[in-house]
Amino acid sequence: MERPTWYTPELQARVEAYRKAHPEAGWRRMSKDLGLPPWQAKRIFEGLYLGLDVPVSPKVYARLRTGQGEQASFTLEGQGDRASVSGLSPHQDLEAFLRENGVDLEVWAVERYMINRWEMGAVVDGEVVKTPLYQIKAWLRRKAGPELDPAFLRALFAELATRAPHLPDPAPAPREGEPRMAVLATPDLHVGKLAWGEETGENYDSRIALDVWRKAVGSLLRHLEAHPVELLIVPLGNDLFHVDGLENTTTRGTRVDVDSRWQRAFRLVAEFVLEELLEAARRRAPRVKVVMVPGNHDHQRVFYLGELLRAYYRHAPGVRVDNDPRPRKYYLWRGVLLGWTHGHRERARDLGLIMAQEQREAWARAQWTEWQVGHYHARRQYWHMPLVDERGVVVRVLPSLSGVDAWHAEQGFIGANKGAQLIVYAPHGEEAVYTYLPPKETYVRP
Repeated sequence: MERPTWYTPELQARVEAYRKAHPEAGWRRMSKDLGLPPWQAKRIFEGLYLGLDVPVSPKVYARLRTGQGEQASFTLEGQGDRASVSGLSPHQDLEAFLRENGVDLEVWAVERYMINRWEMGAVVDGEVVKTPLYQIKAWLRRKAGPELDPAFLRALFAELATRAPHLPDPAPAPREGEPRMAVLATPDLHVGKLAWGEETGENYDSRIALDVWRKAVGSLLRHLEAHPVELLIVPLGNDLFHVDGLENTTTRGTRVDVDSRWQRAFRLVAEFVLEELLEAARRRAPRVKVVMVPGNHDHQRVFYLGELLRAYYRHAPGVRVDNDPRPRKYYLWRGVLLGWTHGHRERARDLGLIMAQEQREAWARAQWTEWQVGHYHARRQYWHMPLVDERGVVVRVLPSLSGVDAWHAEQGFIGANKGAQLIVYAPHGEEAVYTYLPPKETYVRP
């Protein structure tokens, strides 16, 4: 919040002394006692009411009183490669604050930020109602290189598409039994994360991540032999990568511990997905659908991986890659409607209505409706019951194979059972759930 030129340090000192001596005085009395124009006294008083140390204009005061926040200021610094943005907001979601104020996160990366909180009080129907307000300031760095150039990425992936190999046919369709669908769920792997056992209680790095991922996939896919599966869905993303920025930060700019360069992590994941995971899936099911789910750690890199897969499998029979940039993905198979989102934005209790609004036609045809979310690294399940008891929306919070890093260990976020799942569906709904539980020694470096 900028200080008006007329509100000098000397005047501020006079106001503070007066308020200390006369805490009960209103702006009219302060105007008279200090010899201030009424409009100045009123602006000073309204700023103090909001918990600010500067006067505010009537427009800003009205916006803050109604919880609408304030239009942030944006200032370029240096040679245009640095910037700062600051303002007031009714919430503390940094990414949402930046987007609301026109900051293009494809162009700018957050280097550091500061969030202060206080409460505004107002008397409503004889009771004091408190409303939180947040002052946010972020320092930004302009991104450089290919990440900033969408044209470069489009050209790259177009070239990859021209070189897409012609792969052999997938497994034949099942001949006996009613067809089934399955989902191979291995979210929140955080490839590239570094955890030191002496600090966190367990080790974790890219090598451990790929090793436990490979074992989970091999173990879970074997269960498909017991089911006539015609479609296998493989969601990828959901914080598959630990970092998203050149400075080893998440999508929102939080610095995290990493074990190597991001290029190495991307290459390890791409090679495993192309050479092992999806080829193993194609051997087990006649149709494979890959669904890219952006997370709060890897929003951009998951999209890049999705474009790579889309180009590579362009000519592959039976393989489809959904890399739509929308944050939520859906698929209707017979009477089963599934939705995927990472889970760091939407509230669990809102997901049912979101699905009903975004997928109205599919919703009307579905007998079983379900969300699959990650983010929490723990296994949970919620049921959301609408007006009729015989139809509910399942919100399935999936477990993770990832190890605990230093920050989570310090906060006490430990002890969740690690795992990955294969969920099998009949045309009317869930039929079976298989869970892979990695042995404890997986996270002990030899």
